[in-house]
Amino acid sequence: FPLIPTMELRQRRGAVTPRQGKDGEEGKGQDEKAKVKEAFQPRVQSFLVTKSVILRLLGLIYAVAFKVAYDQNLALLGSAGLTPVAERFELRKQQMGSSRAVEGFIAAPSIFWFVSLNDDSMQLVAVVGMALSLALICGFFSSLLCAALWLLYFSIVTSGEGTAWYAYGWESQLLETGFLAIFLSSPVHLSTPPSLPVLWLFRWLCFRISTGAGLIKVRGSSCWTDRTCLWYHFETQPNPSPLSFLWHFLPRHMLSRGVDLDIFVQLYAVWLVLIPGFGPLKYLRRLGGLIQALFMFNIAISGNLSFLNHMTIIPALACLDDACWTPWRSRVAPKPGADEQRKAPTGAMLAKGTRWIVDLALVGTIAYLSMPVVKNLLQLEGRQMMNASFGAFRLVNTYGAFGNVGKERYEAIVSVSHDKRRGHEL
Repeated sequence: FPLIPTMELRQRRGAVTPRQGKDGEEGKGQDEKAKVKEAFQPRVQSFLVTKSVILRLLGLIYAVAFKVAYDQNLALLGSAGLTPVAERFELRKQQMGSSRAVEGFIAAPSIFWFVSLNDDSMQLVAVVGMALSLALICGFFSSLLCAALWLLYFSIVTSGEGTAWYAYGWESQLLETGFLAIFLSSPVHLSTPPSLPVLWLFRWLCFRISTGAGLIKVRGSSCWTDRTCLWYHFETQPNPSPLSFLWHFLPRHMLSRGVDLDIFVQLYAVWLVLIPGFGPLKYLRRLGGLIQALFMFNIAISGNLSFLNHMTIIPALACLDDACWTPWRSRVAPKPGADEQRKAPTGAMLAKGTRWIVDLALVGTIAYLSMPVVKNLLQLEGRQMMNASFGAFRLVNTYGAFGNVGKERYEAIVSVSHDKRRGHEL
């Protein structure tokens, strides 16, 4: 009696007869062949989660940049700051005349061609920028929002042009990254998947950043070829972080191998980010993106170089499709709205056609503007320039870092004295 329900239970759970087992083995073999065949066929990969991660991280970088501007610009660029800029900029506006404000904007993009530049307006731009950055972090993925952030930050950079405070190189990199982000989204539909051409432009940016940094090293100081740069890099180059001493006091033979790793990542492994993602090749592209991102993360925790390394991780993430983000998929990516799911076929075709026209124009523009950058990397017109722009809008730039690494670090020491004999360091 107990065996009857047991047999029925086994059948319900999938127990099979010998004949069924044979058929099951044949079916299993066919399934395995189908999986192998499918692996080598091109498939459309989703990058919706990748888009979400890229834009949220970009929003975080923007928030830090605007917070820094809010905290420091009055002391650096304000009317009572070290290098006041308002009077000089307003004089330039008067010389050009209000009728030529658009011409001035094209030469030096800034909203201050149309509004007065003063201490209050500088601080207002920083506050609005922080607010919009938080909206981007929270998932408001609108291209209009990204355009507003790009223009506001460009206005700050243009204001500081000619001073020492906005000439480090990462300003241009943030502007170029922010410009590409405008085309990663839609003006209306927040959960629109990113187009493949824009993702390729992010990968092209990642390739240029890494290659430029690698080439400037091997063409610069001999300490890179001698493999001694990291013996003193962590002490003299970045502002020390809480973990910098761990890297600095590593055995010198390990630090020399670190130089080899640096050159390998920036000049050889970086080519993986340009591999198309067809079939199994997608794993090489993913590997290339992960190598670049993890390498930048390692540099970020080894020393404080502002948000440079954190920002450089962003374009590398364009190599990772949504399959790489499975554990966080439902938490990060926005769900399509009902209006997007019910989009009419005619409207969808129109949107798709417009998207392709915009992408084609964007790719053509970036390709044309990349020509002087490639010439610079190949040194076809003189020595390689580091962190240079080739246009007023800084859409495509050349990058590089640490062509020379100093062995000594000079720091200003400020002290006060009450008797002109004994100083007290501040």
